[in-house]
Amino acid sequence: MSFQQTIAQKNLDISIVELKNLWDGFRFDSEYYLKEYVQLDDLLQKNGGNVFENYTTFIKKWIFDISPDHYVEQDWVPFIRSWDLKDIFISSNNEIIQIDKESHQKEIKTELLKDDILLSKVGTIWDFGLNLRFEKLNLSQNVVGIKIKKEYKKISWFLVAFLNSKYWRLQINRKISWQVQQKLTLDDVKFLYVPNFSGNIIEKTDHIIRESFDIQEQSKSLYKQAEKILLSEFGLEKYRSTENTISIKNSGEVRIFSRMDAEFFQPKYDEIVEKISKTKTDTLEHITDYKKWVEPWSEAYTDDKNWVPFVRVSDISINGIDRIEKRISPELAESYKWAYSPKKGEVLITKDGTIGISCTITEDVDSILSWAFLRLQPKIKIEQEYLALVLSSIVCKLQIERFSGWAIIEHLKPSDLMQIKIPIVAEPIQQKIAELVTQSHKARNRSKKLLEVAKRAVEIFIEEDEKKAMEFINKNI
Repeated sequence: MSFQQTIAQKNLDISIVELKNLWDGFRFDSEYYLKEYVQLDDLLQKNGGNVFENYTTFIKKWIFDISPDHYVEQDWVPFIRSWDLKDIFISSNNEIIQIDKESHQKEIKTELLKDDILLSKVGTIWDFGLNLRFEKLNLSQNVVGIKIKKEYKKISWFLVAFLNSKYWRLQINRKISWQVQQKLTLDDVKFLYVPNFSGNIIEKTDHIIRESFDIQEQSKSLYKQAEKILLSEFGLEKYRSTENTISIKNSGEVRIFSRMDAEFFQPKYDEIVEKISKTKTDTLEHITDYKKWVEPWSEAYTDDKNWVPFVRVSDISINGIDRIEKRISPELAESYKWAYSPKKGEVLITKDGTIGISCTITEDVDSILSWAFLRLQPKIKIEQEYLALVLSSIVCKLQIERFSGWAIIEHLKPSDLMQIKIPIVAEPIQQKIAELVTQSHKARNRSKKLLEVAKRAVEIFIEEDEKKAMEFINKNI
């Protein structure tokens, strides 16, 4: 019996690699040539293809980050950071920072245009974005800028499906494995492999991705309509905080809040409360009960899909739980079961890290929540979608900033959060807002499903053939 037959019969985790192929990855360690990676090479190259660099004019990163002194509110150029890439289309985040034109011009070598691609190189390193929103932009030191060649711009939308696939992620995982800190180098990105795809699958997935983008834009529009209804109730549609910085307070007000620092009593905070007080308001303490988890998280994560999902702040947005990247063992989850499973009808809000992100839970979620969340459970009749939108709007953002601001690390004490004032508008208005938010979430979910269909079709094409991939698309859209 040959050595290869013995390996197959015994199902040994051994790869045999010809000497000439050891140079392909410029690596000699056994982990780089695990069986799944050697099989990956064969699978990706069966139809031929090119390294990713061949599709690009450049693959670059900034050497240094930029000082916040260069952030501006007008005459700006968008400045993309790694957390802006949670959304593949870089279009749902309205808080993308801006830099002045002089700073952008100084770093013109990393300027990207429409249909160019950005890739996170630290943190969640397979996060990426396709620039459809901005005529030009620049990027932080933790983002890789990928300028697509003019002749390949027409397939940028299709590349979204491949970059979202497990075969792109496996290649990235192979490159970063066994490093002390997970990160990608520019050479790692340049030499990732893109198989040849047929014109039919490119055209079809391109259409699906474009439809996904259009539906996501509809979702954003519906949410903005809901927010506009809320803000119009208080004349806040075009609200800008007062620039007045002087506030006179008496000792009674100081005792109420147990605060006497000037930052807490900035006029803009009183102004927003005054504006919403045109209608009935109540504190969050009287509207909801809350549950929290006070233990810090220090356990190791796993990517095993059979383990229990672990929801972090980076996994959610105003649309709900967008994705879950990390998991923990069932045994460990059982020991924290009292922090388990957000329930339908609850509203989540973040109290640490990026604070004040709020979303609804529309169905029971089998997961463990990070300690950075509070679970709000309404105890009066109030539309949960309305409450989540209010908490995420300017109505509450300034109040949350008041209680959490001026700390090195943002943190919101539950007792402070419970003092935030919530406007209770008429029930028909709440219902209209809730209906628009619900429609927005449905559209968002449809957009996400289309992205999944495009991704899976690309994977099927690689694993099997074009016919099977097209059958999958026709069955699922």
